Amino acid sequence: MAVNLLGLLKDQMSDDVVHKVAGFLGENQTNTRSALASAVPSILTGLIQKSSSSQGAVSLFSSLLQGNNADDTFGSLTGLLGGGQATNNLTSSGNNILSTIFGNNVGNIADLIASASGIKKSSSMSLLSLAAPIVMGFLSKHVKQQGVTDAAGFASMLAGQAGFLKGALPTGVTNLLGISNIDALAGKAVSMTSNGGSSVLKKVLPFLPIVAILLLGWWLLKNSGADAAKQTVETVKEAAHEGVVATASAVNALGAFFSMRLPSGVDLNIPEYGIENKLIGFIQDANRPVDKTTWFTFDRLLFETGKATMKPESREQLNNIAEILKAFPAVALKIGGYTDNTGNAAANMQLSQARAESVMNELVALGIDAQRLRAEGYGQEHPVADNGTEDGRAKNRRIDVRVTKK
Repeated sequence: MAVNLLGLLKDQMSDDVVHKVAGFLGENQTNTRSALASAVPSILTGLIQKSSSSQGAVSLFSSLLQGNNADDTFGSLTGLLGGGQATNNLTSSGNNILSTIFGNNVGNIADLIASASGIKKSSSMSLLSLAAPIVMGFLSKHVKQQGVTDAAGFASMLAGQAGFLKGALPTGVTNLLGISNIDALAGKAVSMTSNGGSSVLKKVLPFLPIVAILLLGWWLLKNSGADAAKQTVETVKEAAHEGVVATASAVNALGAFFSMRLPSGVDLNIPEYGIENKLIGFIQDANRPVDKTTWFTFDRLLFETGKATMKPESREQLNNIAEILKAFPAVALKIGGYTDNTGNAAANMQLSQARAESVMNELVALGIDAQRLRAEGYGQEHPVADNGTEDGRAKNRRIDVRVTKK
């Protein structure tokens, strides 16, 4: 018999937890408890839908194994809701999860929860961003405790929750997700497992990074010419000496590629966790105002070592960003360049400025009005990872963008 995960999660929602969350949101405790009781089953239902395909199940299970989620006991909420970087990290993680499982329906899901509970729409969005990583953290611990070792097993575990979710979902969630019958949706995951999906996924999962690299190389060869494909092969060779773990992490971080149609009618082929999807979600969400703290990091932009010259394989993502800006003509961006702390600080500042300007100039060359763009280098300031490790330094060498107008 399936373990009632929804019940276990509800057990964690003590009066103290609800009090902390209500204070964070600026809502009363009664409405906050009601909103949590709607948000958690909605997130679980979104996860069931996502995991009903083998590709979605692999993507979610890989993310779960990375363990980049909040503690499932809810015990760390005091620190996490105190503001500053800890709070930003939690909500940023939550926004990524919500975008993955709900796509462009995040705002509509928040509307339903707000209507069902009496909290404000803005509070509902914040609540979802808070709850999503906590639910994922809980699931991460649970699959380890239960010895779930593959994506299909994870999908089957989620499918077993359908019966517990039926009466807990706010009205309209299944319709928004295109689910006519939650039992039928759960049955898809069970069917995937019973038809051998578990053993197949278990065998395929370790090789997904290699498969993804081969597919990327094929796509570049087909769309960008032999030179770009050759550059990709060289990049893979360079990455190989860093170890398979680094390569797997990069592939898992991007997720599955899918087609998204922009308001302009242009179709983009983008990864679910990539900058394009995050940027579009932010632009289209009227409840996420422009601020000075929300930055998005390019994930497929590469430069020559120590130079501001971009490698050919960067072209695809730059084209995507240009198309997004064309589709949303009111949007303006600030481009930030960053380095690690290796070498001279002044030289790093100069390099970061040159790289930010290089990206801006490329976007202008692709048809974007220069008045909509600003570029600034920050050098080794504002690191996002530990400069004491190679992996950390690689993450700190980046180009970010911030929406300054939409």
